[in-house]
Amino acid sequence: MEKENSRNLTKKIAVLALLTALGVVLGRFVPLVNILTSKYEFSFVAIMVAAYLMGPVGGAVVGGLVDIIGALIVPTGAYFPGFTVTAVITGAVWGFLFCKKCSIPRILIGVISTQTVCSLLINTWFIAALFSPKGFTALLAARAVQAAIMAVLQIVFAIIFFNRLNFKKRLNFIR
Repeated sequence: MEKENSRNLTKKIAVLALLTALGVVLGRFVPLVNILTSKYEFSFVAIMVAAYLMGPVGGAVVGGLVDIIGALIVPTGAYFPGFTVTAVITGAVWGFLFCKKCSIPRILIGVISTQTVCSLLINTWFIAALFSPKGFTALLAARAVQAAIMAVLQIVFAIIFFNRLNFKKRLNFIR
């Protein structure tokens, strides 16, 4: 029994490592747009899959590692740990909502809440504090468009892969 648990743990760690690598590649090497105030990228795919397959801990770990490793490999400025915290929170929230039962209402709640709170409000506040302390309102307006576009991308991805294709049953070797 102990050997079987060890193998399952090894599989889970390997899957999380692969998803972390995928997230770094999708986030840092395949961004659509990456400017100071707005970033359109696909690292959410790896974080969302980790949260879906491994729950809140898996989503949080992959979210944090993707941000840290991505910042070390391809920095777009000085590293700021606040962005890592929001990536961890996003992965954890998605894990709580997507792991047990992934339905369209859960997808909508997860994506809209993380895009609104983490991306739009908290990350905008961090950017304003770092670059323009008096420009929070102006940044908020610019980043609202980015949050809306990313929310649509994330919702479409989650509905197609998790809800419609029954992704977890196809990958049942992990659990």
